[in-house]
Amino acid sequence: MAPAQPFVLACEDYRNPQHWRWVLRDGRGNFLADHEVHLDPACSEYDGVIDLRGYLESHAAPDRWRADHARLLAEFGRWLGANVLGKAIGDKLRAPRVPLTVRVEVPAPAPRPAR
Repeated sequence: MAPAQPFVLACEDYRNPQHWRWVLRDGRGNFLADHEVHLDPACSEYDGVIDLRGYLESHAAPDRWRADHARLLAEFGRWLGANVLGKAIGDKLRAPRVPLTVRVEVPAPAPRPAR
């Protein structure tokens, strides 16, 4: 049995580092889901997109470093899933309940998000 073709998560309709559209397709190119990304640079989690280590350091209490990092990473992961990946895409990626490969395609000139 041949391995399944990877899903493709493509960045389409790229406008800037805060606005683009993800489109998820199966290995045959069939549309599965999409998500419009609209990131707010004023949102505290946006700092984690720019500099995750700095975000964790600035939000964790020194005396609770390990526990705060674990909590902050979980919260950031949920925010990232909801705001960057989107529910429809997340649901499709979780649905197979087996390991799968997702190839991410972004336009070559897409600059990193910035403050």
